[in-house]
Amino acid sequence: MDRRVGRTKKTLKKTLISLMEEKELRKITVSELTKRANVNRGTFYLHYLDIYDMVEKLGDEIIDNIKHVIDSGNPLAMNYLYLPILVKIVEYFYKDNRFIQALISPNGDSFFLSRIQDVMVEHTMKMYQKKFKHYDIGYIRVMMTFIVSGAIGVFTEWFKEGCKTPIHEVIAPCEIIISKGLDNL
Repeated sequence: MDRRVGRTKKTLKKTLISLMEEKELRKITVSELTKRANVNRGTFYLHYLDIYDMVEKLGDEIIDNIKHVIDSGNPLAMNYLYLPILVKIVEYFYKDNRFIQALISPNGDSFFLSRIQDVMVEHTMKMYQKKFKHYDIGYIRVMMTFIVSGAIGVFTEWFKEGCKTPIHEVIAPCEIIISKGLDNL
């Protein structure tokens, strides 16, 4: 990506975050965003169709990174050790803390967490179908939905509280609950 394009997208994202901290996403206009970012509206439209397209594309980047983290840290190969994977995902989120907080706030994208959950469930199911061949696909889906939605709930609260608790103290109980539950299958 051209450096100027990267700088422009970064400026638009930072400005979007600031606006989302002030008002609901649905009330943010392209005019307002570009004016505040000091970016030409035409330049915005070279990259995005509208504000929602921008948020969706930024969310897609996050989802692609989550998939990569899951693929590179397969818990089946590590005896169900989720800690390294959860730490990497949360560290990735933490690097983009303001954006994640803006997305999950009441002003943000109400579908963002659902998108993350759906992708994580589908992506992890592929791994677990191989391991738990003797279980019905519906059973595996329930299991993955339970694990993923629980983790999302814990980390949503952690972000809303300003990430004050050390990450390992948040992840350790999650890993114990997940691994103990899977050990019984």
